[in-house]
Order: sequence, then C-alpha cells, then structure tokens
Amino acid sequence: MAHIRLRFRLPSLFRTGLGVALAALLLNAPLWSHSALAQEAETPAETAPAIAPAHVDAAELDRLFPQLANAQSPEEARVYADQIWQVWLNPTTPELADRMDRIAAARTVGSYQNAIAMLSDVIEEYPDYAEAWNQRATLYFFIGDYESSLADVEETLAREPRHFGALSGQSVIYLRLGEEFLARQAILEALKYHPYLNERSLFPELFDRPTQT
Repeated sequence: MAHIRLRFRLPSLFRTGLGVALAALLLNAPLWSHSALAQEAETPAETAPAIAPAHVDAAELDRLFPQLANAQSPEEARVYADQIWQVWLNPTTPELADRMDRIAAARTVGSYQNAIAMLSDVIEEYPDYAEAWNQRATLYFFIGDYESSLADVEETLAREPRHFGALSGQSVIYLRLGEEFLARQAILEALKYHPYLNERSLFPELFDRPTQT
C-alpha cells in the first residue's frame, strides 16, 4: 500500500483528537511501565471492527492495527499510531477530504463553534465517517459540553470500535466527572489497541512502577 500523504498540515490537537489533547488538560504525568497491564487487558492483535470503516482505507487500518497492538516500544507504537491517524484524517472521498481541511483551518485559529457547525454539516451528509464524530467530540470537550462529547464518542466507537483516541478521551472525561470505574474500563479498552497511550499515566495503579522515559 502506498504511503498516505497528509493533504493538510494538521495542528497537533486536530491530529490527536480526543485522546492526548484531553489528558494534557488534566495533568502532566510521567509515563509508566505497562507490563502489569497484560493481566487485565489482553491484546487482540487480529481484532477487526464489526463493520468496515467508511470513507477511509479500511484495508490499511486492518494492516496497521495488529502492528500497533504488538508494538514493543513507545517509539514503535508511535510510528503505527501516526499512520493510523493519517488514514482516519485523510478520507478517500475527495469532497469530504476538502471539507475536513477547512475544518482543520477553523480549529487552528480557535474558531471552535464554527468548526463544530462545519462538523455537524459533515456528519449530516456523511454520518458513517467516524472521524467527524471524534473531532466534534473533542471540540465539545473544549467548550465544556461533556454530555455532547460523550455522545459523539459513542457514535465514533459505533463506527470504529478500535478508535483508541476516542476511548482514551472517553476515559479522561469520565475522570473529570468522577466516574473512576468507567474511566478505568475505557482506558483498558483503549490500551488493547494502543498499549503505549500517554493517558495510561493517569492510572498508576495499573502498572508496576513509574519509569522516566
């Protein structure tokens, strides 16, 4: 499969979606060893979504996810995770790709409400495109609308159950709301697909001991 080139130089918060961006708003925590986690979350190296993700290269995602799940280091995982984000954020439908570029530009200048309105239009016309839901979930979080953010996370996961960005973001929101059990369940699910997520550092009880990286 040919390398997928980013059509637009996306700002970091747009690229990471509802994952790392939300954790950074809570605390700046160190990374932790993940060896103990294997006892709680088995890595489904061959797990695939119930339905093929729409408007993206589904075959490429199916190739990348097992490699990410079996990554042996944070550096290796980052390579595969970045490639997955490129697939998610670069829809194969040209008109949709152009609209996502314009949304990214609006978000870059901090026009969150405008970006939300644009994403709502995209969702109305392309309801099966998972990343539109995930990006709107992120923006709802930024404006403090946790209920709408969680609702859009659920819509994202209905279309792409492996979306580690949406799952980790869901975990962070639950932490904000004091729902520690739900937060823990969400991060465990996310770590099945991306074992080196930064948000794992929010759950030190899951790991053996802190290690500086």
